[in-house]
Parts: sequence; structure tokens; C-alpha cells
Amino acid sequence: MVYPIDAVLVHKRAPEQVLLTSAARDAQGCWVFQGSLPPGLPGSPGLPVPGPGATCPATLLAVELVRQAKIAYTHLVWDVPLDWAFIINELSFTWTREPATIPALHTGPVQVRVRSDAAQTRNGRIRDLQLSADLLTGGTLIGTGRGDFTCLPARTYQGIRRSAAPDPGHSTAEEGTVLTNVALDTDTLAGQLAWNRDDRFIFDHASDHVPGILIAQATLKAHQLLTSSTAGHISLLCHNFAEYNAPIAVNATLTEPGRTRISITEPPRV
Repeated sequence: MVYPIDAVLVHKRAPEQVLLTSAARDAQGCWVFQGSLPPGLPGSPGLPVPGPGATCPATLLAVELVRQAKIAYTHLVWDVPLDWAFIINELSFTWTREPATIPALHTGPVQVRVRSDAAQTRNGRIRDLQLSADLLTGGTLIGTGRGDFTCLPARTYQGIRRSAAPDPGHSTAEEGTVLTNVALDTDTLAGQLAWNRDDRFIFDHASDHVPGILIAQATLKAHQLLTSSTAGHISLLCHNFAEYNAPIAVNATLTEPGRTRISITEPPRV
């Protein structure tokens, strides 16, 4: 059976921001999501060339593909209600091939194959879910991702977020800019998270916290500025929500050639 994918199934509002078209089980019993990438998304028309000008849009696009597939998988396979909230605890993605050898994501069929690694339930419902995913183009594996999500009923989520700062609805930078006030040294970077509300890839709908995909984009950008190279791997560990009512600092350190450790903080909260 083939299941169509719509916006509500991947927690989006605008249909043009939905990167998946359908889902079905394959012969091995895995769930495979078919992707169709419209123009205008990060990474168009293909992967960036590593170097000083690279901004890692294809890595960001891959993270979003995997994220949408995992959310849809949770609703379809684990019967999580559509109005439940998803909190990202951990999220990672790794290219399994050199970026220069990977086919452009927009020029051929894209698939995301998802499977469950571990699950915790409460009162018969999924509470925490750990998932793995393979990203393929034309049937060839090009990347892998993992994620740890907490799933909460809408009322529970509203309770823990009752004192959240409201979404101000304004921009803090020009479109395409995610870091401002950047101070760059040989092996360190310090800056401030910024955003533009006209970026529909990031701001598809209002939220009571700064979107996690924006934080992913900022970490990729900080890595690129510090190393002059495109990240082949990103791993996010999320401790708290990023709130709108305080400056958000981005600090990066070069830990070894080509590798960075990045902290996103609203002092003193990480």
C-alpha cells in the first residue's frame, strides 16, 4: 500500500515545503519515503562545491529530508496523533560519499529509508523514539541519519511551554544570513544567531521557540567559516528550547583539522 504525504503529516503548513510525496514498505519490510524537491529550496540546483564560498545548503536539505521522513514515519507506523508535538533531543546526518561525487539532489529520485532503533512508551503511547534513516538518490546510498525524538500530547506540550516568549514575527538580518557580529580567529568563532522571516524553508509557520533547523543551519555556517570547507557530518545534541526574547550566542572551536565543536547558548542556558 502506498501512503500519500501531505503537509500535516510532516508538521508543515505550506505544501511547497513538503519534500516527500509518498511512503510504502519495501520487500524487506522497511518504510521508504519518496522525495520530490521543488526549485527554490536550499541546495538548488545541486550540492555546493566545498571551499570558502560553500554554505552547506545541501547538507541542510538532507537534514530536513531525513527529519520529515522520521516525523511521517512516527505518525504512520506508531500511530502518534497528528496534533502531538515532537521535541528533538538528538539529530545527526553523515554523507557516506565525498560531496563532489554525489548526484545533485534535485536531478533524480530521492528516497529516505527509515527504521526504528528503540522506543519507550507511556500509557500505551510512544514517548521517546530513536530512528535511523538512509538517504538514497537513484537507488544509491549517499547519506545516513539518526534521531532521538520525544513525542508529547498537545496539552502536555502547552503546559511545559506556557511561559514561553511569544514569537515576535520580525527579522533580525537579511535573507540568507544566519550569523551576525561574527568575530573569527584562527581556531575560534563567536557570533550571534540571526534570521529572516521571509525564508519560508525555516519559517513555514509560527512557533513558540526558535526553529531547530535554523540552529542546524547556523552550526553548518559556523563550521564553514572556521574551516573553509563543507561539513560532511553534523551531530546536534539539544538541551533546551531556544527562546525569542534573548540574544542567542554561537561559539565554535576548531578541535582538529576539519572538525569543530559548536555551542548555541542563551547564557547561561545551553
